[in-house]
Amino acid sequence: MPITADCHLHSSFSGDSDTPMEDMVREGITRGLETLCFTEHNDFDYPPYPDLPPDYFILDADSCLGTLTALKEKYAGKIRLLLGAELGLQPGCARKNALFAKAFPFDFIIGSSHVCHGKDPWYPGFFEERSQEDALREYFESILENLRCFQDFDVYGHLDYILR
Repeated sequence: MPITADCHLHSSFSGDSDTPMEDMVREGITRGLETLCFTEHNDFDYPPYPDLPPDYFILDADSCLGTLTALKEKYAGKIRLLLGAELGLQPGCARKNALFAKAFPFDFIIGSSHVCHGKDPWYPGFFEERSQEDALREYFESILENLRCFQDFDVYGHLDYILR
């Protein structure tokens, strides 16, 4: 069974990608995909790290929507394009995430855990001065906290984020 859709894409509207959205659309068409959903990052209260600029994971949703709308028109009949977001879930951001989710016509929302109690597990500091088991337990328990605070998403992403 061929893969016909990709619903977890980050273009240059996300801090962790520099690929223009249109390049991704053209590549999706070349690969025979029928649907692409751009789920750009939006992480309110992402902690500052010296190697990242401020607001690294804050989405300019208006610009993203404008670009996607133009691409939908340009590539109509060739590929279905959807607007999505990958929201960084933290209990303190639940209200901001809810307002953001309602403010735009998202087709698909991924809720993800990129931050655990103020730290990104991508960085070694998350694991310092404790066992790996304790770090993993805290991460997975924080996911349960996130789920109790916010449910306005379609799928929970990156359950394995801590393993990267």
